[in-house]
Amino acid sequence: MRGGLFGYGLDHEITDAYEWLIDHYNEGDQLFGPRLQPGSLYR
Repeated sequence: MRGGLFGYGLDHEITDAYEWLIDHYNEGDQLFGPRLQPGSLYR
């Protein structure tokens, strides 16, 4: 099993998400997502 604790395959998941977004985005759509600050994942 790849993935899990060390994040193997994470780049593939991100690429798939961007491809989905490109396929489904329509002009005028608004995108919302997390606002991460540098280091916020390590607090």
